[in-house]
Amino acid sequence: MTVHQIGLVKLSALGTAVISAVVTTVLDPSVKVAIITGIAFVSAAFVTALASIIIQIMNYRLAKLSLVTQHETHEVMTKVQTQTDGIFSRLFNKTEYQSSQLEAQGSQLADATQKLSAAEGFEKGRQVGVESEIHRLPEK
Repeated sequence: MTVHQIGLVKLSALGTAVISAVVTTVLDPSVKVAIITGIAFVSAAFVTALASIIIQIMNYRLAKLSLVTQHETHEVMTKVQTQTDGIFSRLFNKTEYQSSQLEAQGSQLADATQKLSAAEGFEKGRQVGVESEIHRLPEK
């Protein structure tokens, strides 16, 4: 029950008690009527108090259940966060390792390219020398 419903129950019980007390007093103004009116007020108060107590017990159980659920959810989210952090750490380390490997491969490729260009230059020079030897006039 919501707060509005509780207020409605209390107000209707109080209204019923007041109406019954007024009707009873108008019909028979005596001591018996005063006792009956008092009993009506007490019974109305008892019903609303009992309803309020039941509602408070239900609210307490609901709050306790909500707290337990919150703790369970927190534990699950902590595990998920730990797993996610581990996955991201592994991915980060893997990309760092791959980037360092790529840098090493790049430097090796640059060294190989320099050696190849030096070898090509040497080969061109050798071929020029061979051609000059071939086209050289024989010694007389």
